[in-house]
Amino acid sequence: MKHLASGSAEITGAQLRSSPQAIDAYLRHATGRDTGIALAYLEGGHSQTAIARAAGLSVSRVSRLVRAHEAKGKTEAKGKT
Repeated sequence: MKHLASGSAEITGAQLRSSPQAIDAYLRHATGRDTGIALAYLEGGHSQTAIARAAGLSVSRVSRLVRAHEAKGKTEAKGKT
């Protein structure tokens, strides 16, 4: 999605988003570390490698947590019909 600013320069959706939180802020997520790990990747745009390093986990574990979070969201969305 592109927007036009007053100077007619194109601004992409990525430029409109606020800066992502630090990984540590996501890891202290109120609903749990696993959710924070998934959100750091999905919303914060942090790499799985950086998240794994910060959390003291393997990259494959971070990948599994992200996949589980995504699957949980899809399951919950199906139940809200």
